[in-house]
Amino acid sequence: MSRLQVSAPPMPFKGLAPFEDSALDALLFFGRERELEVIVANLMANRLTVLYGPSGVGKTSLLRAGLAQRMRQDPEAIVVVAASWGGEPVSDLLDATENAALAVNDPEFESLRRTGSLADALGSLVRRLDSNVYLVLDQFEEYFLYHEGESGPGTLMEELPEALRRRGLRANFLLGIREDALAQLDAFKGRIPNLFANTLRLDRLDRRAGEAAIVGPIREYNRLCPPDRQVEIEPALVEAVLREVAAGRVDLGRSGRGGVEDEADEGRIEAPYLQLVLERLWDVETSGGSRRLRLDTLRELGGAARVVQDHLERAMSELSPNEKDAAAAMYNHLVTPSGTKIAHRVGDLAGYAAVDEAAAGGVLGRLVDQRIVRAGGDGVGGPRYEIFHDVLADAVLAWRTRHETDRRLEGEREAAEERHRRTLAFAVAAAVAVAILAVISVYALTQRSNARNEARHARAREIAARASLQLAVDPEQSLRLALQANRLEQSRNSERVLETFPRGHRPTRRLVSARWSTGGGVDQPRRFPGRHGRPRRHRAALECPHRRPAKGAEASRPCHERNLLAGRKPACDNERRRKRANLEGPDRPPPAALEAPRRGAVCVIQRRRKAASHRSRC
Repeated sequence: MSRLQVSAPPMPFKGLAPFEDSALDALLFFGRERELEVIVANLMANRLTVLYGPSGVGKTSLLRAGLAQRMRQDPEAIVVVAASWGGEPVSDLLDATENAALAVNDPEFESLRRTGSLADALGSLVRRLDSNVYLVLDQFEEYFLYHEGESGPGTLMEELPEALRRRGLRANFLLGIREDALAQLDAFKGRIPNLFANTLRLDRLDRRAGEAAIVGPIREYNRLCPPDRQVEIEPALVEAVLREVAAGRVDLGRSGRGGVEDEADEGRIEAPYLQLVLERLWDVETSGGSRRLRLDTLRELGGAARVVQDHLERAMSELSPNEKDAAAAMYNHLVTPSGTKIAHRVGDLAGYAAVDEAAAGGVLGRLVDQRIVRAGGDGVGGPRYEIFHDVLADAVLAWRTRHETDRRLEGEREAAEERHRRTLAFAVAAAVAVAILAVISVYALTQRSNARNEARHARAREIAARASLQLAVDPEQSLRLALQANRLEQSRNSERVLETFPRGHRPTRRLVSARWSTGGGVDQPRRFPGRHGRPRRHRAALECPHRRPAKGAEASRPCHERNLLAGRKPACDNERRRKRANLEGPDRPPPAALEAPRRGAVCVIQRRRKAASHRSRC
């Protein structure tokens, strides 16, 4: 197909998408001219060729846009490219062969029927069309992933070795496989003679090939589009991009995998990263109306490494938290722990991720738009979804690990906050409970004290009332009751009984004014301010030093009280002198003084004692 029959593409760069088996992509495919000549020569001369290389080196683009398009220039060649291994490999391979034969022959080509083995069907096709068949089996490592341990009649494990051993069959095969899966071909070692006799290793782009992969597509793009749409690129930008996308300069999560760096890769170019950076630069420049790719734009984007790293993060940041959880769960089944991508249908992924199928389809659709996931192999069960490019497998695993770690930390933080809230609520509740208990306890103690006081007051009033009633009937019993009431409570009622007691049986002022405790003991005697403000005891409040032996409750009473209660005379000279001084002395006060209020009795007694003391000295 000539350039006049090809229209200009939207952009000359593919990004992470591989170059397809088309004339347009063949025009834009640069940098592999030397490797392409070697592969074409080996495929035409050998029954089996094994092409291997590191992941992301560009094998698929080379085989489709390079090898297939070059081989189709031969009118007698039927080129078949097969890369889907999730279904029935032999049947899918025969279907692809029929489609390739229909593309180079008239539509009345009779369809191949599976009357025999793969070798029989290919032999029938070759004889009918008198052509050579070239079968390119790309991404052959996925066959071992989907059909591990497969064997028996009708399987590719049996059909492929038979076709390679069939003499006179005009069919050559090329197996494209990742370098880390090359050892899996040992499964055919006993069935295919000279399995590794013709192997080719595809290395990364060197610096010269990388420069051709940048400048060549732009040149072809300018030839296909009108002058007003042509673009140019700064030479400084070409040098900067090649330097920043060199092997080992960009890490998308492969650190810690345990790989060994090849010294031959030093200075070589990572083709997927190169295309991704150029695609991003093109989008930024053209969206601003510029027709020139500039170095300043790359610097504004943070460099090639930042552009590559932001590709996945930018796509995932547009998802909601629930969609991120669903994507992380589906990533767990789209990429193996070793970094190999797997294709699944949306129903299977929804079941694996335990999400609704409609929600899973929506998330996959958004990831397809962002070129993180791609759909392919549309069949009866629907399309199969897989990671867009091998280089994203490690990045997806790294993102899933970070996301799960963040979610776990977030869950632990929420759990810790919930525990803190519960602990705080419990502490507040406990503090409130303690405060309530304290208030209740204080209230209970207060009520108990009040109840006791009220009971004591009531008891004292009752005894005082009984003393008043017994005063006329039994003065001594009335005196006992009055003293008992005075011990319980110092009230005016008990003192009134003592004041109105008969003259011959009235106790001294000391019995009336002394404060008795509720238990029957004597409290501290009254104190009166003395000289220099210091308290002193009044003599009238002093106990009699003489006590007669007593038992029981009588032992705690003064002797003069016991005498009064027993109807005896005072038992000591002090009592007799006090009685003479108060009642029988020559300076006996008038009755009015004796009948004075008891509050002034202390002063009267004091004056009488002073007078009696003066007379005794004289």
